[in-house]
Amino acid sequence: REVATSFAELPPQHLRPGKGGFDEVPDSQIVALLESPNETMDGNEFKSLFATYAQAAGNVYIQKARRSESRDRNQSFGSVKELGLIRPEYVSIVPGARRAEDIFEIKVGGVVKARLPRADIIHWKTPNPTNDFYGQSPIVTLVKEGNVDIRMTEFDLAFFQNAGVPLGILFTESRPSSDELKEVRGRFRSMFSGFRKWFELLVLNAKDAKYQQLGLPIKDLEMPDTREFIEARICSVFGVPPIIVGALVGL
Repeated sequence: REVATSFAELPPQHLRPGKGGFDEVPDSQIVALLESPNETMDGNEFKSLFATYAQAAGNVYIQKARRSESRDRNQSFGSVKELGLIRPEYVSIVPGARRAEDIFEIKVGGVVKARLPRADIIHWKTPNPTNDFYGQSPIVTLVKEGNVDIRMTEFDLAFFQNAGVPLGILFTESRPSSDELKEVRGRFRSMFSGFRKWFELLVLNAKDAKYQQLGLPIKDLEMPDTREFIEARICSVFGVPPIIVGALVGL
């Protein structure tokens, strides 16, 4: 969102090579089209969604509409009357004999909605060293870090839901029966389940039994260094300083 909204604030420009570099084209229809791409979206929304697709999917597909339902747009603009953004996951590229003959197939819910020639599509993509047709999402490089963060959160949730204390083993000299095992487990959960019972004192009603902790101490469960490493990697890949998005590592 930070990238998308920042990108949307940039004013569109139409530049052509000049003697001293680039000169801005006055009264450009391209700029007018970018400022008002279609009847349902203004220029800021268009640019914000463009940047979102670029950052999330690595691909942006812009459809060039040759006709509009608006009479004013048909009279005001040139050969392209509207610009529309297509969700990247809807698009599949069917290669032709030449690049100009490629077809962009739009499929929604398994149903083909349109087959558009390359002349009607502007395809912006990020560099991808493993594919000639599609850009690579920055998220692809963060799958492992994201999964680590998800698993840590799931572990924390399971910890609080299931026990509220680290796992452990109860040793006994004699071999308990199945009924005795069920009773011990039940009593243990009833004593320590829930955050209000974390500091209850466990007393084993047997002289030949002892309890051994297996899990990490409560102070080591959160692993803040790992959380901060994950945040730093994600922000690094997207090129956003952690403090801008309120990440703990940036604060």
